[in-house]
Amino acid sequence: MEEPIWVKAGAESRFAKAPALNFLEQNLFRVRSHRYEEKCGESLRIYSLATPREELIFAAWKLSHLTREKNYRYHEYAIVCGDVECYEKYAKSIFELYDIPYFVDT
Repeated sequence: MEEPIWVKAGAESRFAKAPALNFLEQNLFRVRSHRYEEKCGESLRIYSLATPREELIFAAWKLSHLTREKNYRYHEYAIVCGDVECYEKYAKSIFELYDIPYFVDT
């Protein structure tokens, strides 16, 4: 098994101007995580549905809507999960159906 990658927080980190994302990156899926006490506003949304397939269908619909209606760009999104292999088996068919480019980083 590969060693986990730890990204150091700081003034030069990729989320230095987005404190909620910086905190999430440092604490998500960690045994000793902490609670974020600040308000996130619109900068971060977390969704959970009944199955990984339903979550990806919802995500594809939401990404498609935000891209069409709000002029977001696909590179501005990330879908983060703890079990990449589980989600990856649905990603191709769902994202191709919605014509959404995607990249799976395992």
